[in-house]
Amino acid sequence: MPSDHAETTADAEPAVAALTALLGARLKPWTEGSLATLCEAGPAREDPGEPLCAHLWRHRSELSSWLQAAQDAGAAGPVATAMRDWLRRWLWSKNQFLALDQGSTAQLAALGLRLVGDARVALAAALDQADLRARLGERLAAHRAALAGFVRTRLGDQPRDVACGHYSPALQLEVLGLADTTLADPVLDIGCGVGAELVMALRARGHDARGIDRDVPAKLGTSVDWLRFVYGVDRWGTVISHLGFSLHFLHHHLSGQPSAYTHAEVYMQVLRSLAPGGVFAYAPGLPFIEAMLPRDRYRLTRVPLPAAHLTPTLRRAQLETGLALGQASQIRRLV
Repeated sequence: MPSDHAETTADAEPAVAALTALLGARLKPWTEGSLATLCEAGPAREDPGEPLCAHLWRHRSELSSWLQAAQDAGAAGPVATAMRDWLRRWLWSKNQFLALDQGSTAQLAALGLRLVGDARVALAAALDQADLRARLGERLAAHRAALAGFVRTRLGDQPRDVACGHYSPALQLEVLGLADTTLADPVLDIGCGVGAELVMALRARGHDARGIDRDVPAKLGTSVDWLRFVYGVDRWGTVISHLGFSLHFLHHHLSGQPSAYTHAEVYMQVLRSLAPGGVFAYAPGLPFIEAMLPRDRYRLTRVPLPAAHLTPTLRRAQLETGLALGQASQIRRLV
């Protein structure tokens, strides 16, 4: 990057920081509402609000240069990437089952880049602050509609929110029927969560523990899709997944989605990754696949779930299928 370009970007940093805060406040009605609300037919124009427009107009020179630089960097640039990652995390916070493949994440980056370009064009063309407000209002409505279309394509016309829950390390071990004093190392937590609380608690107690999740920070675990992680063979003393892998496997199985077969393949990879005597403990249980495990290689132990731990998703699945899903499962590799 040329030095004069770098200086322009540095000069814009205070204005960009304030713009980020103002834009976040403006988008709160979208981000704090449900996906169903987002997908409702919106107005032809969204009001950006006076504070946001006043800031853009006051700092239009440096912000125009910054927006141009962000647009020039393209979908792989830091601004588009940051917006893509924010959108991805936000969508997963609303519905944990939303599948976002490489093509989907590229679309999210393109949505972010388009917003940057539209903001730059609006700034360049606006005659005054009122005109800028009108132009941005039209573009915000268009972007809301585009994001709603993205969601409807993947979750249908009436998308449901299915948020991840957060549970204490002690509760997770209790639900799985495990005690940290008897866990065999090394331990792998599949779907450890952004905070990797269980992993951190086990490490504090002297365990060799590791976590994987699609959005966990590098200092806490490995950011990877659990369907693409290399589990290895004869590697883990204990593998844990509390309302993570098996819940998603169950969801895809009951939905009749092809991805259920991928989950089944990875389930067997996890079992092969256990060291002899190792345990794969997860909740909810998966009776439809557990019944097919060779008994000379694996031993199943079922742990009833506390009634309070049955999520609405599990309750509904039990009623619809008749399967005994109110349990955690421990699969121990025998040989």
